[in-house]
Amino acid sequence: MNKGNTLDKKIIKAIKEKKLTPRPRWRFLLKNYLIWSGGILSLLAGSLAFAMIVFMTRNNDWRMYAPISGSLLKFIILTLPYFWLLFLFVFIMVAYFNLKHTKKGYRHSLISIIIGSLILSMLIGGGLYAAGLGQKVDDVLSQRAPFYEKFINKRMGLWFNPDRGLLAGVIVDKISDSEFKLLDMKRKEWLVLTDKATTVPGMILETGKPVRLMGQCLDENSFEALRIMPMGPGQGFFKRPRFHKSLLMNRHLPDKLEMFKPFGGQLPDEEK
Repeated sequence: MNKGNTLDKKIIKAIKEKKLTPRPRWRFLLKNYLIWSGGILSLLAGSLAFAMIVFMTRNNDWRMYAPISGSLLKFIILTLPYFWLLFLFVFIMVAYFNLKHTKKGYRHSLISIIIGSLILSMLIGGGLYAAGLGQKVDDVLSQRAPFYEKFINKRMGLWFNPDRGLLAGVIVDKISDSEFKLLDMKRKEWLVLTDKATTVPGMILETGKPVRLMGQCLDENSFEALRIMPMGPGQGFFKRPRFHKSLLMNRHLPDKLEMFKPFGGQLPDEEK
């Protein structure tokens, strides 16, 4: 007896006994589409992460590493965008998992898929950064994301060190051309003296503007600024509702409403 015929009979018998039926073609197509969609979405997420890595890196305080941390190596360790690096790694691995399960995915090695995904993420992410998406995403996250200053942008914490001459916050009252009140990240109010300060060309000091200061702490409530700079990444943090009470205390209230444009021009309720 032909062995091939015997095997065929056994297969047919098993199909009949187990009542097996062929799966519809649409199920395979749907699975394939879902896998490819997941891979593409993961690739786009990785591209966004790369755009944010470029944004955070380019806007880091490289020229001021010495007063901030004391050494370049320590500065790099403190300010690396770990959150976005992890984000990029996770979604590249998700993209690998999805592409590996496509019809011809088995032909490609782990290294080739990861390298290919990374290159595509860099190319697409570079375009997203050039389009200004990095700034927009950071503005939204710094305004909304919990623990933003602790995990997503640890650079902000480095600017809360008045004893070392570093201070950041939002201007809540412009007293005169040489003084203003600043509310720092912990909502402590400072009197800032600016008669010896230099600013970035074209920068206007106005109420509601987040700024970074380099100078010296005069006492527990006063700070003499020697250099005033824009906030850069994290400026949306000072648009959070928790800061609006201090703005309400200033009699030039209409000027503050610009700060709350994301809320439709209205001051929001106190943040829970």
